Amino acid sequence: MPAALPLMPRLISRCLVSCLALCGLLLAAGARAEPLAEILSSGEQSAAAGQAAQAEVDRLATEARALLEEYKSVSRQIEGLGIHNARLERLHEDQQRRLAELELASAGALALQREIAPLLTRMIDSLEQFISLDLPFRLAERNARIVALRRGMESADTPVDMSFRDVLLAYRAELDYARHLGTYADTISVDGAAVGVQVLQVGRSVLLAQTPDATRGFRWDPSARGWVTLDDSYSEAVAQGVAIARGDQPPVLLRLPLPAPAEAGP
Repeated sequence: MPAALPLMPRLISRCLVSCLALCGLLLAAGARAEPLAEILSSGEQSAAAGQAAQAEVDRLATEARALLEEYKSVSRQIEGLGIHNARLERLHEDQQRRLAELELASAGALALQREIAPLLTRMIDSLEQFISLDLPFRLAERNARIVALRRGMESADTPVDMSFRDVLLAYRAELDYARHLGTYADTISVDGAAVGVQVLQVGRSVLLAQTPDATRGFRWDPSARGWVTLDDSYSEAVAQGVAIARGDQPPVLLRLPLPAPAEAGP
């Protein structure tokens, strides 16, 4: 037993040393606990800040994409407007060119109008003179046409182009008479006496007339400028000509008197 007593103090000393060491470790651990919490808290804050920053980046990226799409859309609109404006510019230039052409044509039309009015007047005068020298068929109708032409030339409501058309139509009507076989009732003067007759017009070759009872016939004598009595041998031919002109019988070859050809001048 006495030999064991020195061992106990050594064990107790070792236990005390271990306890002291453990207390030291606990004290050191407690001293480091507060900075570790701060580190963990700082890490959490950094993570939250990173998430917020990422969210902001995502938001900015979305806005950037939206702005890019809007830019593309506006760019397409601008391009379309540029094409449209270029087309409008071409149309404007074309309209200006046409306007200049119309102004030039209008000036030319006014000049032509000043020149054509005297020409139409001379044409009407010539036509009236021609009718007076021609065979005297349908004089009332033809003279009325001349009166209408002059009235149109004097009227401010009748455009020059319409007067020009009417004059040309009058000339066409006179030309058509040359190929016309016609008949109409009229009163002629024979030896100073008025006689009711049926006139037979054969183009501009011959002008004949016959009383309704076919007892008397007449022909227009260009040299005498009057009606003369027709030989009775032509009575049947004249009656047939009147029937053909009326459409009462089909055309046949007629024996009609023709005026002697006029002698040529020197």
